[in-house]
Amino acid sequence: MAKQSHPYAAGRISVMERGLLGKSGLDRLLATQTVDEFYRALAELGWGDAYSQSDVEKIAANRIAEAYEFVRQNTPEPEVTDCFFIEYDVHNLKTLFKAKALGENISFELSPNGLIPRELLRACVENGNYHEIPIAELRESAAKLEVILSSDIDPVKIDGELDRAMYRFINRRLAHSKTEAIKQYFSDKADLVNILIALRVREMGRGADFAEPLLVEGGKLRADDVLKLVEHPELLSQIVAGKPYASQMIKGLKAYQSGSGLAFLEKLREDYLLSIIRPHRYDPLSVLPVVGYLLAREREATAVRLILSARLSGFPSALLEERLREGYAN
Repeated sequence: MAKQSHPYAAGRISVMERGLLGKSGLDRLLATQTVDEFYRALAELGWGDAYSQSDVEKIAANRIAEAYEFVRQNTPEPEVTDCFFIEYDVHNLKTLFKAKALGENISFELSPNGLIPRELLRACVENGNYHEIPIAELRESAAKLEVILSSDIDPVKIDGELDRAMYRFINRRLAHSKTEAIKQYFSDKADLVNILIALRVREMGRGADFAEPLLVEGGKLRADDVLKLVEHPELLSQIVAGKPYASQMIKGLKAYQSGSGLAFLEKLREDYLLSIIRPHRYDPLSVLPVVGYLLAREREATAVRLILSARLSGFPSALLEERLREGYAN
C-alpha cells in the first residue's frame, strides 16, 4: 500500500469529491416518482446507464471499489485506512463461512476492497487451513470457527467471532495513532456496536449470556452495563449519560420503545459517527479527508440502493427520508 503526503492526498480527494452526488443529487433521486425516472436521473447525475436493480448494484459496487483502490494507492496513514479496509475482509470471511456451514458452493463473487486477496480467503475456507492468512487476528478466529462449525452453525456466532477479531486488529493498528478523531471514531463505534448487539439479542429472545461473547473490544462502556440492556433497555439513557453520543442514543431509544425497531437507532449511530469525521473534511495535514471520502462513497451507494428499493416497492418518499442516513457532501 503506497504512502503519500497528507497535503497530496487531501488535494486529490478534494477534486474527486466533485463526483459525489451530494444532497442535491440525492434530493433529485428522492423526487422521482417511478423506477424509469430514477434510472434517468441517476444517469444524468453521472452514474451511467442503468436499466435494472442489478445494473445499479454493479455501478455502486464499482464506485466503492474505485474509491478504495484510490486510497490503497494514496493513503498517508495505512495504519488508519487499514481499519476501514478490514471490514471487507471480515465481510468476505463471514459470507464464506456461512456458505460452508450450509454446504453451499463458495465460488461466488467476493469484495475486492479488503487487505487480503479474495482468492486466498476462498482457498483457506475451502481447505479448512488458515495459516496463510496474514492478519493474526483473522487467522486465529478463522481457525477457531473451523472447529466450531463442526457442531454449531449459528450465523450470529460467526458474525460475533469475526467482528471481535476485527476490533482487536483495529485496536492494535491504532495503538500509537496520534489522530484523536479516528481513535474516538472507533472507540465510540465499539460502544454503539455493543449497544445494538445487546438490543438485537433482546429481539431474538436470548439472554445476556448469549450476548456477552459477541461484544467487541475497544469501547469505553463497561460490558456489565451494556449487558443490562438485554433485559432492561430503558437503562440506556443512564448508561450513556455524559457520552458524546448520548442525545442520539436517547432519541433512538424513544423510537425503539415506541415500536419502530432498531433501524432508526442504526441510522442515528451512523450519523453520529460521520459527525466525528466531517468537521475535518478540508484538513490538509490529516488523514481524515481520505477517511471521509471512503465513508462518503459508501453512504452515497447505500442511499442510492435504498431509494431504488423504495421505488421498486412503492415505499412512500416521506417515510424513506426518515431512514436515509446523513450525507457527507452538501
